Amino acid sequence: MIVAQIVGAVMKGTGSWRESRTQIEGFKTRAESIGRDADSLERATRYQFSQDILEARRLRARQLVQYAKSGVMMEGTPSVVMAETKAEAERDAAFALDVGTRHAQGMRIEAAYNKWMAASAKMGGIFNVLGGGASSAGNIYSGAKQGGGGGGKG
Repeated sequence: MIVAQIVGAVMKGTGSWRESRTQIEGFKTRAESIGRDADSLERATRYQFSQDILEARRLRARQLVQYAKSGVMMEGTPSVVMAETKAEAERDAAFALDVGTRHAQGMRIEAAYNKWMAASAKMGGIFNVLGGGASSAGNIYSGAKQGGGGGGKG
């Protein structure tokens, strides 16, 4: 009977540890994936920012060419329009960069949280196995003590 209890305790502990390992690997994999996605998002955001700035420059050049073709002097209203166009394009590009960067940072925080959860799951798994083993040992000891001491009555 004691052998069966020991085998059962070992199997329970092994199953518990394997379950913990699955959780740990899941959290680690998720953290790595989120981290890679954050890096990709940040690269894409920076690329889009550079493209937005280039497009703003092209727009300004087109405006300049159109004003020049029409014979308008680059004083007063045309200068103001071009300056406003440039400022608006720069604001839009900066806003998009800020939003993308903040989103990537949020993803990195989520990745860090998943790494922490992996470490927490590992510690929980260790304590679960140790606690289950101690509990099983106590039950086995208690059962052996009751079984061995019962023959003296009578």
